[in-house]
Amino acid sequence: TPSLTLTVGYLGNAGHNMQGLMDNNDPPVPGPGSLGNVPGSLRPYPEFGVIQTNIPWANSNYNSLSARLAKKTSHGLSLNTAYTWSRAIDDDSAIRDHGGDTQFPQDPYHQWEDRSLSIFHMEHRLVNSFLYALPVGKGHAWLNQGGVADAVLGGWQLGGIITMQT
Repeated sequence: TPSLTLTVGYLGNAGHNMQGLMDNNDPPVPGPGSLGNVPGSLRPYPEFGVIQTNIPWANSNYNSLSARLAKKTSHGLSLNTAYTWSRAIDDDSAIRDHGGDTQFPQDPYHQWEDRSLSIFHMEHRLVNSFLYALPVGKGHAWLNQGGVADAVLGGWQLGGIITMQT
């Protein structure tokens, strides 16, 4: 018999003191001038470029609401639709290169000002899938007698997934 199932859920998490990159040779006060390795550079140690350190300063949070609708029919067809709305916020999305993240805060003395949507934030996600048991083989409409034809052609399923996301 056909059945319809609705599932709704919430998922959330928070991360604190996660590893982030810091340039310890950034100028203490932003201003006009060169950041290069030249005399008169704004860097505290102008003879060096970036002095990269790894420190636990990053924070994040994630919240999502999801709904799933599943339908099983009596004719070998199953349909499944899932939708998720989410919000991913952090002040450092990646300690290693991740799709254009600069990896360093704009101002290392006020890194919390970089708090915004994560570089991997995906607000809407819709996934539709189907699975169809082909009516071929023993116990089905075609090739119902068993044997070699049933062993080769029976029991196959056809499925597909369509994913759309922002």
